[in-house]
Amino acid sequence: MKLSLSLLALAGFAVTTVTADDGTKCSNKAPSVVNAIGKFCQKTNMVVPSKYATGGMMGYAGKQTRISITGNCGPAQWVPQEYCFKQFYHMCATGTSSGTSAKRYGRNGCQTWLIGNG
Repeated sequence: MKLSLSLLALAGFAVTTVTADDGTKCSNKAPSVVNAIGKFCQKTNMVVPSKYATGGMMGYAGKQTRISITGNCGPAQWVPQEYCFKQFYHMCATGTSSGTSAKRYGRNGCQTWLIGNG
């Protein structure tokens, strides 16, 4: 049992480390994307589809960064705040040099997550 708890603690650290690395990578290459993620993912009761998710969020003024989540989920699916941050940071970190990316998430892939620049 002691070994199992140690492995669980180590696994939790690994997930946190990966997320922190994605956030750092994204911050280094696309600060405006990080700004948009920080504002957009503050909502704790986001569902897809919704006006909020589809409307998305812009990054820094003067930049054309925009993030959003569109979808055709029925019924609407909740997006936990933790997933919002982790998935957008990962998309940015593994996306283009400016952080742009598009991925499908949610039950049956009914959510389309977008990071756009320009």
